[in-house]
Amino acid sequence: MRLDHADKCPAPRDFMAKSLIGLMILAGLAAGPAAAQAPGQVSPGQPGRGMSAAPATDAAAAPGPRAARPRPKRVVAPSQPIQVYDARIEAGDLRISGSVRKAGTVVILDEDISVMADSRGRFLFRLPYRPATCVAALKAGEDEREAVVANCAPAGEPGPKGDAGPQGEPGPQGLAGLAGAPGVAGPAGEAGPKGEAGPKGEAGLKGETGPQGPIGPKGDVGPKGDVGPKGDSGPKGDTGSRGAAGPQGEPGAAGITASAATSTLRPVRNETCSSGGCELSCDSGEAFVSAYCLSSGSPSFANGGASASCPSDAKGMVGFCSRL
Repeated sequence: MRLDHADKCPAPRDFMAKSLIGLMILAGLAAGPAAAQAPGQVSPGQPGRGMSAAPATDAAAAPGPRAARPRPKRVVAPSQPIQVYDARIEAGDLRISGSVRKAGTVVILDEDISVMADSRGRFLFRLPYRPATCVAALKAGEDEREAVVANCAPAGEPGPKGDAGPQGEPGPQGLAGLAGAPGVAGPAGEAGPKGEAGPKGEAGLKGETGPQGPIGPKGDVGPKGDVGPKGDSGPKGDTGSRGAAGPQGEPGAAGITASAATSTLRPVRNETCSSGGCELSCDSGEAFVSAYCLSSGSPSFANGGASASCPSDAKGMVGFCSRL
């Protein structure tokens, strides 16, 4: 009964065989990647572990994953503190544009020309200028760099000196320059020889008489001087009005004769008075009997009446000396 049933139902036996073969193929495929990654190790699907060698052969024949190739590193140029976008000569102007690290930085060209960077740090030079060597030197703070100028040719060596041209006509005379500052005085020279006396010049005009000075203090009486020569008699003065009669005096002593009086009196006179006044003196053994100051003033006597003087406002004085 069982054989008959087996003969009649062969399908379950074939199904199990096919299922077993499929499981073995799947196990070999699963062991293939592991064998490819670690060829030195023995996987569970390799011989020696009770597994067939067929799946291992199929796994070895299967291609493994490709190894990753190293990518070349990109070379990045170092960033310069001063970037130059354009440097050329065009239309008669030098044009240099670029940028700096900080906005508002002053950029200097060839230590002479300067501009200020804008809010984005960009700058622009545009002016009629040519660097002598066609290499522009830029400076911004502590940063410096050089830039070669396109469309520029450096100045060549000077050529040979040419022949002198014909002489031109003289130009008009220029304006006189300003006077220079005076120079420092030189040392004094030696004194020259004394020259001859020149001719005597003409006498100048007489100056006006100055005002009379104040009267000085009265000085001490000087020594008695010599009697001067008798002066000329002055003009007779006008007769004054007759005065009133005075009271009658007491009778005087008997007088001497006129001849005796004339012989004992000697008149003296001084008609000029200096700023110090006038002065008259009698001879030795004589004394003034009377003295008068002309014009104004009163006489004063000294030396026991041997000398008399008048103030400076008097025009002269007259006196009479008599022997003692």
